[in-house]
Amino acid sequence: MTIYLGSNIQYLRKKFNIDQDKLAQDLKVPRSTLSCWENGIRTPKIETIEKIANYFNVGMNIITKDYSSVEINANSNLVNMLEDNVDKLSDDNKKKIEEIIKTIK
Repeated sequence: MTIYLGSNIQYLRKKFNIDQDKLAQDLKVPRSTLSCWENGIRTPKIETIEKIANYFNVGMNIITKDYSSVEINANSNLVNMLEDNVDKLSDDNKKKIEEIIKTIK
């Protein structure tokens, strides 16, 4: 859970354009502690996870969930859609799409 928790805290922080200093100050923790959470070195107490969830107005399950497979599935779906429709494109656009597919895979 620690790895997902830290990644999710960092994702939310960046999504809301909040730097570590600001979030740490608002949560009343040292910035180094927040950094340790985001890097999976330490795990916040359950009360602090709840405080973070409230800060971002999300459920605790959002912060603790593993989203890595969701990204893989989304990429797979995108690749399949691109591959299914590449024949309909001009040669120039086919090359561009093939490069995009290589990047995603």
